[in-house]
Amino acid sequence: MRATISFPVGGGHHMEPTWPVKLGDRVFNLIVRDGIIASVAVTFPGIDVMNAPRIERDDTKSIKTSIGIGGVYRLRAERDIRAWQAIMAAYINLDIDFDNATMSYSPETVDEEDRIEVSEITDGKSPRKFSGRDEFSTYGRAFLAVEHGYRQIDRMAFYLDAIRALEAQRPIDAYNNFYLWFESNYSIPFKTKDAVRALARNPSFYEALTQAAADPELRPKLASTALTAMFSDPLDVELLIKEIVSLRGFLRHHSLSNPARWDPANQGRYLEEAQFLGGIAFIIAFPDTIGRTWDSEYGEEFNRQAEELHCMTEVHAVLTFREEERTREVGLNLRFPTTQPSPALAKAVLEKVLEAFDEKSPGAQLYGIQARVVPHGPELFRYDLGPGMGR
Repeated sequence: MRATISFPVGGGHHMEPTWPVKLGDRVFNLIVRDGIIASVAVTFPGIDVMNAPRIERDDTKSIKTSIGIGGVYRLRAERDIRAWQAIMAAYINLDIDFDNATMSYSPETVDEEDRIEVSEITDGKSPRKFSGRDEFSTYGRAFLAVEHGYRQIDRMAFYLDAIRALEAQRPIDAYNNFYLWFESNYSIPFKTKDAVRALARNPSFYEALTQAAADPELRPKLASTALTAMFSDPLDVELLIKEIVSLRGFLRHHSLSNPARWDPANQGRYLEEAQFLGGIAFIIAFPDTIGRTWDSEYGEEFNRQAEELHCMTEVHAVLTFREEERTREVGLNLRFPTTQPSPALAKAVLEKVLEAFDEKSPGAQLYGIQARVVPHGPELFRYDLGPGMGR
């Protein structure tokens, strides 16, 4: 028997066509309806039919009939999807409804057909309504990294709560949750003096902090920021860390007797501080979560499965350029794990073509690029970058 456990995904995320991704004894999939991610599912094959829901009768009770649900695969699936959500967290905030799981059971042999009493059941509260199309390969590679994500579940829960708080315009909650994420990762002492010393001596945090402080998109811009050390020249890193820790203490407590207390009706006052702390967290989180899925082992296995399932698209690109006083045209054949043309595919093709051009003809003058799906697919794009050329 096969058991499939799926969890609704909200947020209205657009997605190109997908396909199953295998990892060990289970299969992961995204269910897409009308181009929107509707749910994420895990399938366990080869399960004893005794694990299917059973209709249980007991005439001695007021409720004569109940349905018995074996929960082990429900729990395994939730752990795997929470790990996948943690892997994906630094890339995208996926709103997965773990309270409304749907479990479906299908026979693998003729003998099992009559032994499955209940083929589908939802153990949640109520059905959920779901509100540029994304690239499936990013999600698919993350399925293959699920086992790496197990240890990320708890700590990335703080990160996700912080992102949700930012999106809900609650920057104080976001700031506190980002700091909790640091505490979860680095076991930071509670006292300000000890916390400052621990963070200043942590190479990962120190490097991410200095990188974020140098990024004009991340560093606070308002002169009224609580992180005044941001404007010191040269940057006083230890003082900035002390201000970050002190602000954590200030925002975790609230007393009406304190005339300088923060105003819960004006959380926007700390928006830039929360965004800055989130930038530091992202720099640290990305390499060990979604960035990990760019390792060759995951990319090669994902492409292998895509080839096996005939989910690869071949693109022929033609570059027109001038090199050594001669105009040339060179063709490139590229293969990508996707099943149909999309803006995401066009972007990936353009990046690969420009990368190859810079590598093989760094001194040439590029005139134009054309790309078409082969053998009979549509034209993905046509760019005329230089002087008009007769084609």
